[in-house]
Amino acid sequence: MSNEIQVSSFGGAGLPMQPGMPGIGGGLGGYYGGTQTPPTDDSPFKKLHRLLRGRYLLAFVLGFLGAAAGAVAGYISQKPAFKAEGMIEIKPIISSADPTKNESVMVMFSSYVNSQMARLQSDVIVKQAMKDPRWQAVRPGPVTDAAVAAFAEKLTIALPPRSNTIIVVGYADNAPDTQKVAPAAIQSLLDAYYGEYNKDDTLKIEARIKNAENNDRDINNQIAAKRALIQNLSKVSDGDPTQLRYYEQELVEKEKELSLLREAIAAVKQAGSGTFAKPAVEDWARVDGTMASKVKLRDDLALIIGNLAAQLGPNHPQVLSRKRELDALVAYIDQMAATLETRYVIRLNVDGSGHLVPKDITAMTEMEKRLAAEIQKKQTGVQNLREVAAQIESAKFEIRSLGGRSEQIAQDLRDLRFVQQNTVLAKVLNTGSVAKPDKDRRPVFAAIGFMGGACIPIGLLLLFGLLDTRYRYSDETSASVGGTGPGGLTLLGILPNLPDRLSDPEQAAIAAHCVHQIRTMLQINAGMEDRRVFAVTSASPGDGKTSLCLALGLSYAACGTRTLLIDCDLIGSGLSSRMNVNAPEGVLEAITNRTLLPYVRQTDVNDVSILPCGSASNLHASTLSPQSLRRLIEEAEQHYEVILIDTGPILGSIEASLVCAAADAVILTVARGQQRPMVERSLGHLQAIGAKLAGVVFNRAQAQDFERSISGVSIRSVGVPGMPRGARPTGPRLGPVARAVQGQPNEAPSEETNGDGH
Repeated sequence: MSNEIQVSSFGGAGLPMQPGMPGIGGGLGGYYGGTQTPPTDDSPFKKLHRLLRGRYLLAFVLGFLGAAAGAVAGYISQKPAFKAEGMIEIKPIISSADPTKNESVMVMFSSYVNSQMARLQSDVIVKQAMKDPRWQAVRPGPVTDAAVAAFAEKLTIALPPRSNTIIVVGYADNAPDTQKVAPAAIQSLLDAYYGEYNKDDTLKIEARIKNAENNDRDINNQIAAKRALIQNLSKVSDGDPTQLRYYEQELVEKEKELSLLREAIAAVKQAGSGTFAKPAVEDWARVDGTMASKVKLRDDLALIIGNLAAQLGPNHPQVLSRKRELDALVAYIDQMAATLETRYVIRLNVDGSGHLVPKDITAMTEMEKRLAAEIQKKQTGVQNLREVAAQIESAKFEIRSLGGRSEQIAQDLRDLRFVQQNTVLAKVLNTGSVAKPDKDRRPVFAAIGFMGGACIPIGLLLLFGLLDTRYRYSDETSASVGGTGPGGLTLLGILPNLPDRLSDPEQAAIAAHCVHQIRTMLQINAGMEDRRVFAVTSASPGDGKTSLCLALGLSYAACGTRTLLIDCDLIGSGLSSRMNVNAPEGVLEAITNRTLLPYVRQTDVNDVSILPCGSASNLHASTLSPQSLRRLIEEAEQHYEVILIDTGPILGSIEASLVCAAADAVILTVARGQQRPMVERSLGHLQAIGAKLAGVVFNRAQAQDFERSISGVSIRSVGVPGMPRGARPTGPRLGPVARAVQGQPNEAPSEETNGDGH
């Protein structure tokens, strides 16, 4: 009886639309010439969504709690303060002593006002203010540096808007008695400033200017003397002191040359006494071009003889003729080496190369004496240059030190002359007798605490998302591995996370539809017509590759395709166990004997055959080779339309690399919770061995993955999608996915699920 299933959700009677359908934006991008996967959107919002995905509610709750705590902490961290303000007016008008001349505006008045603002908060004025009886009445105690720093920290010196003649002096504090302390602080500070400002008779500006000028003159004379000393040292020295490193390097090279010459002399003496080690032919070839060419000719001839012997045999006439040529050449080389040994010795150069030196000990000894004398002279010159360079560097350091003192004296002179020229009186307009409430900073800090408290837990969740490298959703597979190949990788399909007891027919229908959809993707994509051999692997055990391989085999059989399942997992043998095939002989015997059909076992399912693993183990993987495996696959293609090979994890087994390289295409199974680095290393390994990746299947998908892929369509089916009428396998170990494809959702619990370890 036919019924219609409405696609709605994973928990309901709906079937999900698998991603990657041709013509809808899928396809085996890059590898098979199909429609390429769209590029991943790497916008900041997408990245934040991936990091917080599935944690939005937790982020909201923690952010709200953190924001509330931060706002409260920021609000209570600040206390209300009171502030007293005083004002000083500085007139920019300079009166002239000549009654015939008018008043003039002070030159650089803004700079003068800034200097007065700096003076108001200087240590001299602050200390004088803290000694005032009014301040001592509210804050008694000694005037220490720490107390002065605390007083100055609470001061504010500023110009009001649109005014450059009024200086506003403020004192703010949040102590309980600030209403008494602030006015006393302002009054004491203004009195100290006013008293210091009007001590014209104690400044003695003229004497200070004269003293500064004398000091500046003395310093300039010292600088001139030091520069003259540097010039004299440069003239009288033997060489340029600035090129000291060059002379030192030249001395080192000469010393190396002398050392090598002495070694050559020793070699000549040893050669004469008979204790000198006889140089090999290769040693003469390094320093003599003719010998080098002969040695190269000898090596080339030996290589030719080896190749001819391998092709024609060692006793072939051509091989024997070439050997006679080689013997003659070796004899000539030995004679040439003996001649060179009687006439020359090998001397190494500074750069590591070498040359021939005649066995003339007298000339070499004279050369040694000349070179030693030259080195002694250079050593004396270098030592003198070092002393001169040290004196010059000391003089330059003193010039820099004197220059700094000269700049400071020049600045003092400018300040003194400015004060001498532009001395004016300041007028106190307000003594700050009343303290008023200052700006309440609690709302600002509460807002800062609110933002910071909200950002901290969210930031921790983002950090956790960065550190969590597991796959949690199906679209993360295509997003994370999309850049590994041209056009990205295809997500062939997703498989649900099914329980062992698959009693719900709706879940069985969904699982069966997922497997049929994956099989359809492999059949209809462009370039797949000639690809009939698929290897199913994973990054690590437990991703469900065996269940997928078995379910795909049943799905191919359901559409009338002759299918062969090959169990090439030499460790797990999961496929043979699932199909309840315990044959002692299997895939390795078929490869060894170069025949397939005697070892193939028929199953209870129409159009499904299996080549079991047999008694193979991991130690037998060393007997596999790409050629033998390819021969087995070619024979299987003559008898079957589709071959599905279940192998071990690509990173953990030897046979997996061989199978994936020999197969027409590879299906990579990725389970939810799998680590991204493992999958990326698997993809890199597949690319390195030249495997052709058909796509990725995401296993153990959650309901959200299906909801995102559901379309408002309805699919007509006949009962629960499964096998055609006929015999069905009776083994209890098929797994829930295979049982769903077979159409047996109510079967007893299986020993392994779609998340099996094979």
